[in-house]
Amino acid sequence: MEPTTNVQSRAFEIADQSPLPRLTGLPDVSRVQYRPPVAVETVDFDTADRALSSHGILLRRTTGGPSPGWLVTLETAEGEMSATEELTKSDRKAAEGQDANPAQISVPGSLLDLIQAHLRGSQVLPVARQNILHAAVELIDSSGNVIAEIGDDQVAAMAVGTRTQGRVHHRREWTVALKAEFGPEKQADVFLDSVAKVLQEAGATSAPAPADVVDDRPAPIPDSQGEDDTTAVLRAALSSQVERLKAWDPLVRIDAYDSVHQMRVSARALRSIIQTYRPLFSEKEAKELNRELKTLGRILADARDSEVVRDMVDEKVAALPAGTVGTVVSPKIVKHLIRSFDDDYRKAHKRVRKELSGNWYFGLLDLLDGFIENLPLDPELTSKQKSDPASLLNPLVDDQLASVLAMARAVESEPDPIEQVELMHEVRKDAKRLRYAISAVSDSGLMEFDAATDSKMKVAKRLQGVLGEHRDSIMFGEHVLASARQEEKSGGNSFGYGVLFAAEFPLRAKAEKKFTKLVQRLGEE
Repeated sequence: MEPTTNVQSRAFEIADQSPLPRLTGLPDVSRVQYRPPVAVETVDFDTADRALSSHGILLRRTTGGPSPGWLVTLETAEGEMSATEELTKSDRKAAEGQDANPAQISVPGSLLDLIQAHLRGSQVLPVARQNILHAAVELIDSSGNVIAEIGDDQVAAMAVGTRTQGRVHHRREWTVALKAEFGPEKQADVFLDSVAKVLQEAGATSAPAPADVVDDRPAPIPDSQGEDDTTAVLRAALSSQVERLKAWDPLVRIDAYDSVHQMRVSARALRSIIQTYRPLFSEKEAKELNRELKTLGRILADARDSEVVRDMVDEKVAALPAGTVGTVVSPKIVKHLIRSFDDDYRKAHKRVRKELSGNWYFGLLDLLDGFIENLPLDPELTSKQKSDPASLLNPLVDDQLASVLAMARAVESEPDPIEQVELMHEVRKDAKRLRYAISAVSDSGLMEFDAATDSKMKVAKRLQGVLGEHRDSIMFGEHVLASARQEEKSGGNSFGYGVLFAAEFPLRAKAEKKFTKLVQRLGEE
Protein backbone atom coordinates (compact mmCIF):
# COMPACT_ATOMS: atom_id res chain seq x y z
CA MET A 1 0.00 0.00 0.00
CA GLU A 2 1.35 3.41 -1.00
CA PRO A 3 -1.08 6.06 0.30
CA THR A 4 -1.17 9.23 -1.76
CA THR A 5 -2.57 12.62 -0.88
CA ASN A 6 -4.21 15.32 -2.98
CA VAL A 7 -5.95 12.80 -5.20
CA GLN A 8 -7.70 14.62 -8.05
CA SER A 9 -11.05 13.28 -9.22
CA ARG A 10 -14.63 14.43 -9.72
CA ALA A 11 -17.96 12.73 -10.34
CA PHE A 12 -21.06 13.86 -12.22
CA GLU A 13 -24.54 12.52 -12.77
CA ILE A 14 -26.25 12.61 -16.16
CA ALA A 15 -30.01 12.24 -16.35
CA ASP A 16 -30.33 10.90 -19.90
CA GLN A 17 -28.40 8.78 -22.38
CA SER A 18 -26.55 11.66 -24.01
CA PRO A 19 -23.16 10.68 -25.44
CA LEU A 20 -19.98 12.04 -23.93
CA PRO A 21 -19.14 15.45 -25.42
CA ARG A 22 -16.09 16.13 -27.57
CA LEU A 23 -12.97 16.07 -25.34
CA THR A 24 -10.08 16.77 -27.70
CA GLY A 25 -10.38 20.52 -27.19
CA LEU A 26 -9.34 20.28 -23.54
CA PRO A 27 -6.01 21.83 -22.49
CA ASP A 28 -3.00 19.43 -22.67
CA VAL A 29 -5.11 16.82 -24.52
CA SER A 30 -3.80 15.86 -27.97
CA ARG A 31 -6.00 12.83 -28.58
CA VAL A 32 -8.45 10.47 -26.91
CA GLN A 33 -8.76 6.71 -26.86
CA TYR A 34 -11.99 4.84 -26.18
CA ARG A 35 -12.06 1.59 -24.21
CA PRO A 36 -14.91 -0.93 -24.63
CA PRO A 37 -17.41 -1.39 -21.76
CA VAL A 38 -16.65 -3.92 -18.99
CA ALA A 39 -18.73 -5.27 -16.10
CA VAL A 40 -17.68 -4.05 -12.64
CA GLU A 41 -19.07 -4.74 -9.17
CA THR A 42 -18.35 -2.62 -6.10
CA VAL A 43 -19.24 -3.20 -2.47
CA ASP A 44 -19.02 -0.27 -0.05
CA PHE A 45 -18.37 -0.83 3.65
CA ASP A 46 -19.25 1.21 6.73
CA THR A 47 -20.12 0.83 10.41
CA ALA A 48 -23.67 0.25 11.56
CA ASP A 49 -23.99 3.94 12.50
CA ARG A 50 -22.34 5.13 9.24
CA ALA A 51 -19.24 6.54 10.94
CA LEU A 52 -17.39 6.55 7.60
CA SER A 53 -19.88 7.99 5.12
CA SER A 54 -20.89 10.69 7.61
CA HIS A 55 -17.30 11.95 7.36
CA GLY A 56 -17.00 11.58 3.59
CA ILE A 57 -14.90 8.39 3.78
CA LEU A 58 -15.24 5.72 1.11
CA LEU A 59 -14.16 2.12 1.78
CA ARG A 60 -14.79 0.01 -1.31
CA ARG A 61 -13.99 -3.34 -2.84
CA THR A 62 -14.06 -3.50 -6.65
CA THR A 63 -14.10 -6.67 -8.71
CA GLY A 64 -13.96 -6.82 -12.48
CA GLY A 65 -12.92 -4.05 -14.81
CA PRO A 66 -9.46 -2.54 -15.29
CA SER A 67 -8.78 -1.69 -11.61
CA PRO A 68 -9.94 -4.46 -9.27
CA GLY A 69 -8.93 -4.14 -5.63
CA TRP A 70 -9.61 -2.39 -2.37
CA LEU A 71 -9.79 1.39 -2.03
CA VAL A 72 -10.14 3.87 0.79
CA THR A 73 -10.42 7.61 0.25
CA LEU A 74 -10.63 10.21 3.01
CA GLU A 75 -9.90 13.83 3.67
CA THR A 76 -6.75 14.58 5.67
CA ALA A 77 -4.99 17.74 6.78
CA GLU A 78 -3.02 17.64 3.53
CA GLY A 79 -5.91 16.99 1.17
CA GLU A 80 -7.64 13.86 -0.03
CA MET A 81 -5.79 10.62 0.66
CA SER A 82 -6.24 7.46 -1.36
CA ALA A 83 -4.84 4.02 -0.56
CA THR A 84 -5.32 0.69 -2.33
CA GLU A 85 -4.72 -3.01 -1.73
CA GLU A 86 -4.93 -5.98 -4.06
CA LEU A 87 -7.79 -8.46 -3.89
CA THR A 88 -7.32 -11.54 -1.75
CA LYS A 89 -8.14 -15.12 -2.74
CA SER A 90 -11.52 -14.90 -0.98
CA ASP A 91 -12.28 -11.66 -2.85
CA ARG A 92 -11.65 -13.38 -6.17
CA LYS A 93 -13.90 -16.28 -5.18
CA ALA A 94 -16.66 -13.83 -4.38
CA ALA A 95 -16.18 -12.18 -7.76
CA GLU A 96 -16.57 -15.56 -9.43
CA GLY A 97 -19.82 -16.21 -7.54
CA GLN A 98 -18.35 -18.87 -5.25
CA ASP A 99 -19.03 -16.80 -2.12
CA ALA A 100 -22.26 -14.83 -2.22
CA ASN A 101 -22.09 -13.58 1.38
CA PRO A 102 -20.36 -10.18 1.42
CA ALA A 103 -20.48 -10.13 5.25
CA GLN A 104 -17.69 -12.73 5.19
CA ILE A 105 -15.36 -10.43 3.26
CA SER A 106 -12.19 -9.52 5.16
CA VAL A 107 -11.13 -5.89 4.73
CA PRO A 108 -7.34 -5.32 4.56
CA GLY A 109 -6.01 -4.18 7.93
CA SER A 110 -3.72 -1.58 6.34
CA LEU A 111 -6.76 0.30 5.03
CA LEU A 112 -8.70 -0.02 8.27
CA ASP A 113 -5.73 1.45 10.12
CA LEU A 114 -6.00 4.70 8.16
CA ILE A 115 -9.58 5.25 9.32
CA GLN A 116 -9.35 4.13 12.95
CA ALA A 117 -9.97 7.67 14.18
CA HIS A 118 -13.53 7.09 12.93
CA LEU A 119 -13.88 3.32 13.38
CA ARG A 120 -12.37 3.17 16.89
CA GLY A 121 -12.32 -0.60 16.78
CA SER A 122 -15.85 -0.97 15.36
CA GLN A 123 -16.45 -3.60 12.68
CA VAL A 124 -17.32 -2.61 9.15
CA LEU A 125 -20.13 -4.25 7.19
CA PRO A 126 -21.28 -4.09 3.57
CA VAL A 127 -23.77 -1.24 3.16
CA ALA A 128 -24.06 -0.79 -0.60
CA ARG A 129 -23.52 -2.82 -3.74
CA GLN A 130 -23.23 -1.43 -7.27
CA ASN A 131 -23.24 -3.30 -10.57
CA ILE A 132 -21.69 -1.09 -13.20
CA LEU A 133 -21.25 -1.21 -16.95
CA HIS A 134 -18.07 0.86 -17.21
CA ALA A 135 -16.86 2.48 -20.43
CA ALA A 136 -13.89 4.83 -20.47
CA VAL A 137 -12.15 7.46 -22.54
CA GLU A 138 -8.43 8.03 -21.99
CA LEU A 139 -7.13 11.57 -22.42
CA ILE A 140 -3.63 11.53 -23.89
CA ASP A 141 -1.12 14.38 -24.02
CA SER A 142 1.38 15.23 -26.77
CA SER A 143 3.99 12.87 -25.24
CA GLY A 144 1.63 9.91 -25.42
CA ASN A 145 0.93 9.83 -21.68
CA VAL A 146 -2.56 9.04 -20.39
CA ILE A 147 -3.10 12.05 -18.13
CA ALA A 148 -6.75 11.44 -17.21
CA GLU A 149 -9.62 9.02 -17.67
CA ILE A 150 -13.26 9.88 -18.24
CA GLY A 151 -15.58 7.12 -17.09
CA ASP A 152 -19.08 6.62 -18.48
CA ASP A 153 -20.93 4.33 -16.07
CA GLN A 154 -24.37 2.74 -16.11
CA VAL A 155 -24.97 2.03 -12.41
CA ALA A 156 -27.46 -0.24 -10.64
CA ALA A 157 -27.08 0.35 -6.89
CA MET A 158 -28.77 -1.21 -3.90
CA ALA A 159 -28.43 -1.04 -0.13
CA VAL A 160 -27.13 -4.08 1.76
CA GLY A 161 -28.33 -5.12 5.20
CA THR A 162 -31.19 -2.60 5.51
CA ARG A 163 -34.96 -2.75 5.09
CA THR A 164 -34.50 -1.33 1.57
CA GLN A 165 -32.24 -4.19 0.46
CA GLY A 166 -33.28 -5.31 -2.97
CA ARG A 167 -34.56 -1.90 -4.06
CA VAL A 168 -32.41 -1.01 -7.06
CA HIS A 169 -31.48 2.58 -7.92
CA HIS A 170 -30.46 3.18 -11.51
CA ARG A 171 -28.32 6.11 -12.56
CA ARG A 172 -25.68 7.14 -15.03
CA GLU A 173 -22.40 8.77 -13.99
CA TRP A 174 -19.52 10.47 -15.67
CA THR A 175 -16.28 10.53 -13.70
CA VAL A 176 -12.95 12.17 -14.32
CA ALA A 177 -9.76 11.02 -12.60
CA LEU A 178 -6.26 12.35 -13.13
CA LYS A 179 -3.45 9.84 -13.59
CA ALA A 180 0.00 10.02 -12.04
CA GLU A 181 1.33 10.96 -15.49
CA PHE A 182 -0.58 14.23 -15.29
CA GLY A 183 2.49 15.60 -13.56
CA PRO A 184 2.91 18.14 -10.76
CA GLU A 185 3.89 20.88 -13.21
CA LYS A 186 0.39 21.01 -14.63
CA GLN A 187 -2.43 22.83 -12.85
CA ALA A 188 -4.74 20.04 -11.74
CA ASP A 189 -7.62 22.21 -10.55
CA VAL A 190 -7.60 24.28 -13.73
CA PHE A 191 -7.68 21.13 -15.85
CA LEU A 192 -10.48 19.55 -13.80
CA ASP A 193 -12.47 22.77 -14.01
CA SER A 194 -12.09 22.68 -17.79
CA VAL A 195 -13.34 19.08 -17.95
CA ALA A 196 -16.20 19.88 -15.55
CA LYS A 197 -17.29 22.80 -17.72
CA VAL A 198 -17.45 20.62 -20.84
CA LEU A 199 -19.38 17.86 -19.05
CA GLN A 200 -21.80 20.26 -17.36
CA GLU A 201 -22.51 21.99 -20.66
CA ALA A 202 -23.54 18.54 -21.90
CA GLY A 203 -26.07 18.25 -19.07
CA ALA A 204 -24.05 16.71 -16.19
CA THR A 205 -24.55 17.72 -12.56
CA SER A 206 -22.43 16.97 -9.48
CA ALA A 207 -23.01 13.39 -8.34
CA PRO A 208 -24.05 12.54 -4.77
CA ALA A 209 -21.85 10.31 -2.65
CA PRO A 210 -22.50 6.59 -3.29
CA ALA A 211 -23.89 6.05 0.22
CA ASP A 212 -26.35 8.90 -0.25
CA VAL A 213 -27.88 7.14 -3.24
CA VAL A 214 -28.79 3.94 -1.40
CA ASP A 215 -29.17 5.03 2.22
CA ASP A 216 -32.72 6.17 2.99
CA ARG A 217 -32.23 6.67 6.73
CA PRO A 218 -33.24 10.17 7.89
CA ALA A 219 -30.31 12.53 8.31
CA PRO A 220 -29.62 13.62 11.89
CA ILE A 221 -30.78 17.11 12.73
CA PRO A 222 -28.13 19.19 14.55
CA ASP A 223 -29.40 20.27 17.93
CA SER A 224 -28.26 23.90 17.82
CA GLN A 225 -31.56 25.71 18.05
CA GLY A 226 -31.65 28.15 20.93
CA GLU A 227 -27.95 27.72 21.68
CA ASP A 228 -26.48 30.65 23.61
CA ASP A 229 -23.57 32.61 22.14
CA THR A 230 -20.91 31.44 24.61
CA THR A 231 -21.76 27.78 24.02
CA ALA A 232 -21.65 28.31 20.25
CA VAL A 233 -18.25 30.05 20.41
CA LEU A 234 -16.59 27.44 22.62
CA ARG A 235 -18.15 24.54 20.74
CA ALA A 236 -16.89 25.90 17.42
CA ALA A 237 -13.40 26.55 18.81
CA LEU A 238 -13.13 23.03 20.21
CA SER A 239 -14.73 21.33 17.19
CA SER A 240 -12.27 22.82 14.72
CA GLN A 241 -9.32 21.53 16.74
CA VAL A 242 -10.83 18.07 17.20
CA GLU A 243 -11.42 17.78 13.45
CA ARG A 244 -7.87 18.99 12.85
CA LEU A 245 -6.53 16.31 15.20
CA LYS A 246 -8.51 13.61 13.40
CA ALA A 247 -7.33 14.96 10.02
CA TRP A 248 -3.69 14.47 11.06
CA ASP A 249 -4.33 10.98 12.48
CA PRO A 250 -3.98 9.01 9.21
CA LEU A 251 -0.92 11.07 8.26
CA VAL A 252 0.75 10.19 11.56
CA ARG A 253 0.05 6.53 10.84
CA ILE A 254 1.85 6.66 7.47
CA ASP A 255 4.63 8.81 8.99
CA ALA A 256 4.00 11.86 6.81
CA TYR A 257 6.48 14.67 7.40
CA ASP A 258 5.67 16.92 10.38
CA SER A 259 2.44 15.03 11.09
CA VAL A 260 3.36 14.10 14.67
CA HIS A 261 4.14 17.74 15.38
CA GLN A 262 0.85 18.95 13.90
CA MET A 263 -1.20 16.39 15.80
CA ARG A 264 0.55 17.47 18.98
CA VAL A 265 -0.27 21.10 18.18
CA SER A 266 -3.95 20.19 17.94
CA ALA A 267 -3.82 18.43 21.31
CA ARG A 268 -2.05 21.46 22.80
CA ALA A 269 -4.62 23.85 21.30
CA LEU A 270 -7.47 21.84 22.82
CA ARG A 271 -5.80 21.92 26.22
CA SER A 272 -5.22 25.66 25.84
CA ILE A 273 -8.93 26.29 25.26
CA ILE A 274 -9.91 24.16 28.24
CA GLN A 275 -7.25 25.57 30.57
CA THR A 276 -7.64 29.24 29.66
CA TYR A 277 -11.45 29.18 29.77
CA ARG A 278 -11.69 26.54 32.53
CA PRO A 279 -13.87 28.69 34.85
CA LEU A 280 -16.59 28.50 32.18
CA PHE A 281 -16.65 24.68 32.16
CA SER A 282 -17.87 22.13 34.65
CA GLU A 283 -14.74 21.32 36.66
CA LYS A 284 -15.00 17.52 36.65
CA GLU A 285 -15.42 17.08 32.89
CA ALA A 286 -12.83 19.71 32.00
CA LYS A 287 -10.26 18.21 34.37
CA GLU A 288 -10.74 14.71 32.96
CA LEU A 289 -10.42 15.82 29.34
CA ASN A 290 -7.38 17.97 30.07
CA ARG A 291 -5.68 15.01 31.76
CA GLU A 292 -6.29 12.69 28.80
CA LEU A 293 -5.09 15.29 26.29
CA LYS A 294 -1.95 15.78 28.35
CA THR A 295 -1.32 12.03 28.09
CA LEU A 296 -1.68 12.22 24.31
CA GLY A 297 0.84 15.07 24.26
CA ARG A 298 3.35 12.98 26.20
CA ILE A 299 2.83 10.02 23.84
CA LEU A 300 3.62 12.24 20.85
CA ALA A 301 6.45 14.14 22.57
CA ASP A 302 9.27 11.59 22.26
CA ALA A 303 8.68 11.11 18.53
CA ARG A 304 8.42 14.85 17.96
CA ASP A 305 11.58 15.66 19.93
CA SER A 306 13.58 12.97 18.09
CA GLU A 307 12.26 14.26 14.76
CA VAL A 308 13.27 17.83 15.61
CA VAL A 309 16.81 16.89 16.64
CA ARG A 310 17.29 14.61 13.62
CA ASP A 311 16.18 17.31 11.19
CA MET A 312 18.43 19.89 12.88
CA VAL A 313 21.70 18.07 12.20
CA ASP A 314 22.22 19.24 8.61
CA GLU A 315 21.14 22.78 9.51
CA LYS A 316 23.55 22.95 12.46
CA VAL A 317 26.45 21.54 10.45
CA ALA A 318 25.82 23.98 7.59
CA ALA A 319 25.98 26.90 10.06
CA LEU A 320 29.52 26.04 11.24
CA PRO A 321 32.45 28.23 10.09
CA ALA A 322 33.95 27.46 6.70
CA GLY A 323 36.52 24.68 6.80
CA THR A 324 35.07 23.06 9.91
CA VAL A 325 32.96 20.45 8.17
CA GLY A 326 34.94 17.53 6.81
CA THR A 327 37.90 18.27 9.07
CA VAL A 328 37.00 18.95 12.70
CA VAL A 329 33.42 17.75 12.24
CA SER A 330 33.83 14.67 10.09
CA PRO A 331 31.21 13.12 7.81
CA LYS A 332 31.29 10.14 10.20
CA ILE A 333 30.05 12.35 13.05
CA VAL A 334 27.24 13.80 10.93
CA LYS A 335 26.19 10.36 9.72
CA HIS A 336 26.27 8.95 13.26
CA LEU A 337 24.12 11.76 14.65
CA ILE A 338 21.50 11.48 11.91
CA ARG A 339 21.35 7.69 12.18
CA SER A 340 21.16 7.77 15.98
CA PHE A 341 18.39 10.38 16.06
CA ASP A 342 16.53 8.62 13.26
CA ASP A 343 16.64 5.34 15.21
CA ASP A 344 15.22 7.16 18.24
CA TYR A 345 12.47 8.63 16.08
CA ARG A 346 11.49 5.32 14.52
CA LYS A 347 11.25 3.62 17.91
CA ALA A 348 9.18 6.49 19.29
CA HIS A 349 6.93 6.55 16.21
CA LYS A 350 6.31 2.83 16.57
CA ARG A 351 5.10 3.48 20.14
CA VAL A 352 2.84 6.25 18.84
CA ARG A 353 1.32 3.92 16.25
CA LYS A 354 0.64 1.33 18.95
CA GLU A 355 -1.10 3.84 21.22
CA LEU A 356 -3.22 5.26 18.37
CA SER A 357 -4.55 1.76 17.68
CA GLY A 358 -5.57 1.02 21.25
CA ASN A 359 -8.67 1.42 23.36
CA TRP A 360 -7.24 4.31 25.38
CA TYR A 361 -6.97 6.50 22.28
CA PHE A 362 -10.40 5.48 21.02
CA GLY A 363 -11.77 6.39 24.43
CA LEU A 364 -10.14 9.82 24.20
CA LEU A 365 -11.80 10.45 20.83
CA ASP A 366 -15.15 9.40 22.29
CA LEU A 367 -14.53 11.73 25.23
CA LEU A 368 -13.76 14.63 22.87
CA ASP A 369 -16.88 14.02 20.79
CA GLY A 370 -19.07 13.75 23.88
CA PHE A 371 -17.57 16.88 25.44
CA ILE A 372 -18.36 18.90 22.32
CA GLU A 373 -21.80 17.42 21.77
CA ASN A 374 -22.87 18.05 25.36
CA LEU A 375 -20.68 21.01 26.18
CA PRO A 376 -20.46 21.01 30.01
CA LEU A 377 -20.59 24.70 30.89
CA ASP A 378 -20.60 25.74 34.54
CA PRO A 379 -24.26 25.46 35.62
CA GLU A 380 -23.90 28.62 37.71
CA LEU A 381 -23.48 30.76 34.58
CA THR A 382 -26.64 32.75 33.95
CA SER A 383 -28.36 33.12 30.60
CA LYS A 384 -27.45 36.79 30.59
CA GLN A 385 -23.76 36.01 31.11
CA LYS A 386 -23.73 33.33 28.40
CA SER A 387 -25.35 35.72 25.93
CA ASP A 388 -22.22 37.91 26.00
CA PRO A 389 -19.16 35.69 25.35
CA ALA A 390 -16.77 38.64 25.14
CA SER A 391 -17.51 39.62 28.74
CA LEU A 392 -16.66 36.07 29.84
CA LEU A 393 -13.66 35.28 27.62
CA ASN A 394 -11.77 38.59 27.64
CA PRO A 395 -11.00 38.62 31.40
CA LEU A 396 -9.73 35.04 31.17
CA VAL A 397 -7.41 35.98 28.32
CA ASP A 398 -6.12 38.83 30.47
CA ASP A 399 -5.50 36.35 33.30
CA GLN A 400 -3.47 34.15 30.95
CA LEU A 401 -1.44 37.16 29.83
CA ALA A 402 -0.74 38.00 33.48
CA SER A 403 0.44 34.42 33.99
CA VAL A 404 2.91 34.73 31.10
CA LEU A 405 4.30 38.02 32.45
CA ALA A 406 4.58 36.71 36.01
CA MET A 407 6.49 33.64 34.84
CA ALA A 408 8.75 35.82 32.69
CA ARG A 409 9.60 37.99 35.72
CA ALA A 410 10.44 34.82 37.62
CA VAL A 411 12.92 33.92 34.88
CA GLU A 412 14.68 37.26 35.18
CA SER A 413 14.99 36.98 38.97
CA GLU A 414 16.11 33.32 39.06
CA PRO A 415 19.85 33.03 39.82
CA ASP A 416 20.18 29.31 39.04
CA PRO A 417 20.86 28.88 35.26
CA ILE A 418 19.38 25.36 35.20
CA GLU A 419 16.21 26.45 36.95
CA GLN A 420 16.07 29.51 34.69
CA VAL A 421 15.99 27.27 31.62
CA GLU A 422 13.09 25.29 33.08
CA LEU A 423 11.20 28.50 33.85
CA MET A 424 11.74 29.70 30.28
CA HIS A 425 10.16 26.47 29.10
CA GLU A 426 7.15 27.22 31.32
CA VAL A 427 6.93 30.72 29.82
CA ARG A 428 6.90 29.14 26.39
CA LYS A 429 4.03 26.84 27.35
CA ASP A 430 2.09 29.75 28.86
CA ALA A 431 2.68 31.84 25.71
CA LYS A 432 1.42 28.95 23.57
CA ARG A 433 -1.66 28.68 25.73
CA LEU A 434 -2.35 32.38 25.33
CA ARG A 435 -1.87 32.27 21.58
CA TYR A 436 -3.96 29.15 20.98
CA ALA A 437 -6.77 30.29 23.28
CA ILE A 438 -7.12 33.53 21.33
CA SER A 439 -6.65 32.13 17.82
CA ALA A 440 -9.03 29.17 18.30
CA VAL A 441 -11.86 31.51 19.28
CA SER A 442 -11.04 34.07 16.58
CA ASP A 443 -10.88 31.37 13.90
CA SER A 444 -14.36 30.17 14.86
CA GLY A 445 -15.72 33.33 13.19
CA LEU A 446 -18.32 33.69 15.95
CA MET A 447 -16.46 36.18 18.11
CA GLU A 448 -13.83 38.81 17.49
CA PHE A 449 -11.31 40.00 20.04
CA ASP A 450 -10.28 43.63 20.00
CA ALA A 451 -7.15 44.85 18.20
CA ALA A 452 -5.11 44.91 21.42
CA THR A 453 -5.82 41.22 22.09
CA ASP A 454 -4.93 40.28 18.51
CA SER A 455 -1.67 42.18 18.95
CA LYS A 456 -0.94 40.25 22.15
CA MET A 457 -1.50 37.00 20.28
CA LYS A 458 1.04 37.97 17.61
CA VAL A 459 3.65 38.90 20.22
CA ALA A 460 2.92 35.66 22.09
CA LYS A 461 3.50 33.75 18.86
CA ARG A 462 6.89 35.41 18.38
CA LEU A 463 7.77 34.78 22.02
CA GLN A 464 6.79 31.15 21.65
CA GLY A 465 8.94 30.88 18.52
CA VAL A 466 12.03 32.39 20.17
CA LEU A 467 11.70 30.16 23.22
CA GLY A 468 11.11 27.19 20.93
CA GLU A 469 14.45 27.87 19.23
CA HIS A 470 16.05 28.14 22.68
CA ARG A 471 14.52 24.84 23.81
CA ASP A 472 15.46 23.05 20.59
CA SER A 473 19.05 24.29 20.94
CA ILE A 474 19.27 22.88 24.46
CA MET A 475 17.75 19.58 23.34
CA PHE A 476 20.16 19.35 20.41
CA GLY A 477 23.11 20.13 22.67
CA GLU A 478 22.10 17.45 25.17
CA HIS A 479 21.90 14.81 22.45
CA VAL A 480 25.26 15.85 20.99
CA LEU A 481 26.84 15.73 24.44
CA ALA A 482 25.45 12.23 25.03
CA SER A 483 26.91 11.13 21.68
CA ALA A 484 30.28 12.66 22.61
CA ARG A 485 30.42 10.73 25.85
CA GLN A 486 29.51 7.54 24.04
CA GLU A 487 32.34 8.21 21.56
CA GLU A 488 34.82 8.72 24.43
CA LYS A 489 33.78 5.46 26.08
CA SER A 490 34.51 3.58 22.85
CA GLY A 491 37.95 5.20 22.68
CA GLY A 492 37.14 7.65 19.88
CA ASN A 493 37.79 11.38 19.47
CA SER A 494 34.88 13.52 20.68
CA PHE A 495 36.32 16.91 19.72
CA GLY A 496 34.03 17.33 16.70
CA TYR A 497 31.00 16.75 18.90
CA GLY A 498 32.38 19.41 21.24
CA VAL A 499 32.50 21.92 18.40
CA LEU A 500 28.83 21.30 17.61
CA PHE A 501 27.94 21.52 21.30
CA ALA A 502 29.78 24.82 21.81
CA ALA A 503 28.19 26.38 18.71
CA GLU A 504 24.83 26.36 20.47
CA PHE A 505 25.78 28.81 23.24
CA PRO A 506 25.73 32.02 21.16
CA LEU A 507 22.41 30.95 19.62
CA ARG A 508 20.87 30.60 23.07
CA ALA A 509 22.28 33.93 24.19
CA LYS A 510 20.71 35.60 21.15
CA ALA A 511 17.37 33.95 21.88
CA GLU A 512 17.53 35.10 25.51
CA LYS A 513 17.99 38.71 24.41
CA LYS A 514 14.99 38.46 22.10
CA PHE A 515 13.03 36.89 24.94
CA THR A 516 13.65 39.89 27.21
CA LYS A 517 12.56 42.36 24.52
CA LEU A 518 9.43 40.42 23.60
CA VAL A 519 8.34 40.05 27.24
CA GLN A 520 8.72 43.81 27.65
CA ARG A 521 6.67 44.39 24.51
CA LEU A 522 3.99 41.95 25.61
CA GLY A 523 3.63 43.83 28.88
CA GLU A 524 3.17 47.08 26.99
CA GLU A 525 0.47 45.83 24.62
